[in-house]
Order: sequence, then C-alpha cells, then structure tokens
Amino acid sequence: MILTGKDLFNRQRTAKGKLLVIAAVVALFPVIIWPQSVPQARQIMERIYQQDSSRDRVVRATMDAVDAKGKVRHKRFVMYKQGPPGNSKTLLRFTGPPEVRGVSLLSMNTQGTGERQWLYTPAVPRVRRIAPQERSRRLLGTDFTHEDLLERILDDYTYRIISDNEVLNGRRTFKIEARPVQPARSGFAFIYLWAAKDIPLVLYSESYDQRDRRVRASEAAQTENIAGIWVARRVTVTSLLEKTHTVLRIEEVRFNTGLRDDMFTLDALEKAEFQ
Repeated sequence: MILTGKDLFNRQRTAKGKLLVIAAVVALFPVIIWPQSVPQARQIMERIYQQDSSRDRVVRATMDAVDAKGKVRHKRFVMYKQGPPGNSKTLLRFTGPPEVRGVSLLSMNTQGTGERQWLYTPAVPRVRRIAPQERSRRLLGTDFTHEDLLERILDDYTYRIISDNEVLNGRRTFKIEARPVQPARSGFAFIYLWAAKDIPLVLYSESYDQRDRRVRASEAAQTENIAGIWVARRVTVTSLLEKTHTVLRIEEVRFNTGLRDDMFTLDALEKAEFQ
C-alpha cells in the first residue's frame, strides 16, 4: 500500500495507533540489508536504537509552534547529550527569544536509577523536579512534551509488526505497534511507528490515548547522513485534538565533542556558560 505523510495524517481516528515524537534519530549504516525473511519487530527496533555509536552530541535547533489560529511562536535552543540510548544524560537549554532564554531541562536516563527530569526557570529562579504525571505536559507552549526528552530503552515497550509492505513518501517501511510495558509511566496507550527499510530511522508515528483516540502525529523529514549517522533535520509534531503543530529544524549537529560530565548536574542547570 502506498501512503504519503498526509494520507496517514488524515486516517480515521478509529484506527488504533498513536504518535511517538521522533527527534533527530541517527543510524550507523547508510543502508540496512535485511534477511530474506521478515525480521522480528524487536530486531527492527534494536537496529534503530543501536545505530548511534557517538559518545556525545551537540544540536542547535529551532522550534516554530503554530497555534489553532495560525499564530507562530519561534524558539531557539541548544541540546547537549552524553551517553548511548538508554543510558544517557540530556540538557536542553533555550537561547531565545528573551522571555524563555535560560529555561533549561535536564533529563537523566541512567541504568539502575530510571528516568529523572528537572526544569530550571530563570524567572523564579529555581530548579524543580518534574513529577511523572507532569511529563505529558507541553514544553513552553510547543507540541513537544517533557516525556519527549526522555530516551526510552527497548525494554520499556513490546513490539509487533502490523505490516511490512507500506510505502511512505517513496520509502518502503515496516509498520510497528509499540506498547509500554508499564502504561502508568507513559502518556500514551500505544504507538504506531513506520520504520524505514533502507535506513534505521522512524519516518512517521501516531500516538493514541487510553480511549483509542489518535492524539498526536510526528513526521521526520530531510534525512541526512552526517559522519556515518543518519539524522532527520526536520521533525513536525501535530497535536490532533488541539489542532496545533510544531516544526523542529536542526541547524547544526556535532558528534563526539568531548562534553564534560559536570555539564549534566543540578548546579550546572542554573548556569548559562554552555550556550
């Protein structure tokens, strides 16, 4: 079946599935050679998760948040990430406009301690831990949530292949259903993912709530291989019930820059020296 991103976006809400926000996921290999038999869903997701061999990365990007009336709010940020998927630390620091400059989110997903998040707002100013029930809230009026910055590990979900013959924007894909092992830890009941067959990236996703409503959709575009790692330079996240969307554009990404451990601490969260 041949589909476009628009086709998937307009599907009836009775179809089960829900959106996973895909932020600039990367791959080690330019092309994947799959076995002649259809791979298992877990195997496909392992290739996506394990693609990134970098020690750290620095990303400079923008977000354009568009409300239901078409008003656009522009934001800029820098993201610092250290460690492999499932055992990483991420610092997101907004650099503009002035009213959000310095707002920072520290996310830690380290083995043995689970996921933790802290938000720093200069206007208060204080560091506040994000409670699990708050993770589904929007981040500074965008369609991205706090949970989107938490890097889940493979074992957080169960996977099954729904279809292995769908074409999305000219690329052959696997359609995979992902369900959280512990639903209380996720704002989504389940997610449909369209994983490319030729590169290890999720190109499109749909997220559904506990009432089987499709609440968000995410589309990755402008894929590019940078230093042997595949990156989606543009990610569009749409909140279907609110009729809003946010476009994330990556302006620069650098790998293996030698980020220091002391950047990812509560003390450093209040500082602006890493901008």
